Amino acid sequence: MMMMDIADFAAKNRRSNYCRYCTNNEGMLQSPQERLERFTTFFIEDEQLSIDDARKKAIVEMRKMPAWKGKI
Repeated sequence: MMMMDIADFAAKNRRSNYCRYCTNNEGMLQSPQERLERFTTFFIEDEQLSIDDARKKAIVEMRKMPAWKGKI
């Protein structure tokens, strides 16, 4: 995600390479499995996708992101 506001950065730290959605409260990167589950839930709720379609979309999107590329 584009990180414009301080609240967008992991642990509100502008030096972080990661956004708040891909990290825990301390700013540490989530495991690929945890991010996949959370991203899947996001697509189910935000786009009303089925669990299978949401998971597929989450995988496609995660493969584009530097933090998750090659890990999922």
